[in-house]
Amino acid sequence: MKYYQHNIGDYDTATKHLTMLEHGAYRQLLDLYYVLETSLPLDLDKICRLIGAKTAAQKKAVEQVLNEFFERNSSGWNNKRADTEISRYKAKAESAKKSASSRWSVMRTHSEGIANAVQPHSDGNANHKPITNNQEKKESSRGASAPAKEYVWEGSVIQLNAREYGRWKNFFRAIPDFDAELATADAYYRDHPPKGSWFHAVSRWLKKAHEEGLRREKEEYDAKHSWN
Repeated sequence: MKYYQHNIGDYDTATKHLTMLEHGAYRQLLDLYYVLETSLPLDLDKICRLIGAKTAAQKKAVEQVLNEFFERNSSGWNNKRADTEISRYKAKAESAKKSASSRWSVMRTHSEGIANAVQPHSDGNANHKPITNNQEKKESSRGASAPAKEYVWEGSVIQLNAREYGRWKNFFRAIPDFDAELATADAYYRDHPPKGSWFHAVSRWLKKAHEEGLRREKEEYDAKHSWN
């Protein structure tokens, strides 16, 4: 455990008779107990080394506190109050973990359907290739009058109209900076042309970035709720 509650009233009532040295020993022993989340070792010298008790007086204080506030058994030294708090912490952490796992399982299922969900709406754009200057000249010389398609995001490789851009940005919502991710993908596929459709290659790229964003969100959520 990285955190535990310290009830000043309860502690003060139970330890009024302790010396300053014994107070220090007791708090150090409690901190060690909560970190280990289990019994303290039976070996007194090992305990003293773990909490930095070096002098004879410090070791005597540790021994006094152990005998008064801890119970010696076959597995080590136990503290009933700390055991109760640790049990509560583990139960709460397990409950939070199950809740988080359920939430993120639903989100992962959603993300796995993203690529299939967006493709049917964008097949018309799937085989687009960057228009070169030569192509533009040829079309001009032929007197082509077809209006140019308007793109709200246009790079060297990636070309998205408003509808396609909106769908991708909505589906891949866990990407922190969607435009920056598009620019990175565009630069990569400009230098490393994908085999086949750029649309499917970029869709896979964004899906991976989206899942990485979900993973980071889950880690942040777990860290925030691990001991609350």
